[in-house]
Amino acid sequence: MRIGWPRFISLSTLAAMLWVGAGLLAGALFKTQIALLLIHLDRIGSIAFLGALVLLSLYVGFKWWERSRFYKCCAWPESAWRSFMR
Repeated sequence: MRIGWPRFISLSTLAAMLWVGAGLLAGALFKTQIALLLIHLDRIGSIAFLGALVLLSLYVGFKWWERSRFYKCCAWPESAWRSFMR
């Protein structure tokens, strides 16, 4: 399937406008909640930052464990790699 440049540009522009519009609409709808959240985060800023850092570290650690478990489970023998790389 091929699509012409003018149609691609117009559809891409429309998609970008919908994406930005959704973010702006969400911001307009939840502006009071966002303001309250920012005030609350200002009070507990360093604790919130450390909490986010811990959550990020846990996520990265889980993904590393999941990846290492996958490679242990599905490891190819060396002879298979040699025949695959030919």
